[in-house]
Amino acid sequence: VLRDYLEQRRLPFLNDPANADVRYDRVRVRNVLLPQLRDLGWPHAAANIARAADNLADMREIAEDWFALRWQRYRADYPELSAERLSLAYLQSLSAAAQRVFLRGWLRKRQISVPSRERLEALQGTIAQGRGGARIQWEGGEAWLRGGLLRAWPQPRATAEKEWEEGPWCAALEKPLPIPGWQFALRDTSPDSFHHALAERFAETSLYWRRRRQGERVLTGQGQHRPLKKLLLEAEVPPDRRADVPLLWDEAGHLILILGYYTSPWASAPHGSTALCLWNAGAQPTAGKGVGST
Repeated sequence: VLRDYLEQRRLPFLNDPANADVRYDRVRVRNVLLPQLRDLGWPHAAANIARAADNLADMREIAEDWFALRWQRYRADYPELSAERLSLAYLQSLSAAAQRVFLRGWLRKRQISVPSRERLEALQGTIAQGRGGARIQWEGGEAWLRGGLLRAWPQPRATAEKEWEEGPWCAALEKPLPIPGWQFALRDTSPDSFHHALAERFAETSLYWRRRRQGERVLTGQGQHRPLKKLLLEAEVPPDRRADVPLLWDEAGHLILILGYYTSPWASAPHGSTALCLWNAGAQPTAGKGVGST
């Protein structure tokens, strides 16, 4: 109708050839599926589908509002947990439907792909059992249960952790991080706003990225030695990632952080002070511009 109107009045218009290309879903729906539904006796199929889509959009908005309120309450009840961990006890206290809505909201907040209903229910079954060490994978994401907590990561991260080079690094030289997807910058922010918030002095210090070594012990800031294997376990690094997870060290051989999992307390920035912040750009939204990896 609109095309006829324009042609009758000789008004210029643009014709997108993609609108006739059956490789696109929207074209097949408009030119194949909807005519077939009308021929089968459903003349109002398009209107009904549009109405159902509007209703689903409303339900999505309601679910997002519900999650925002629940998330605020959850963070107040569990201030000791970072946003990357969920309490299994809390999840188990929710009904099955509420648990699914909460998990979807949490994963979207973390910018992790939401699993299908089937994989989400498999995750719920694991949560109900509360079995430590259990892992659930889906296209674009992965979850791991340990110590009464649930953690999740975007699936590509496991590959990225294996594709980086060891070597020296200094933030003051604006040298990119060697780990794909990670960025850094000096920020006037609370330490818990990013994956890692190091004391400002580390921005001017020569540091070193490398992998773990067999039987290695860590020299803490208090001069004590601890097995690195035990620290990786306490930081909840999954077993298959411990060999390649990036570790940042200072010149004296002190471990500063386990990327994405742990920051040494002695190296952390005081609350509210300027910090050298590191974050995964694919999983942590941030304000401003940082220096990324190559």
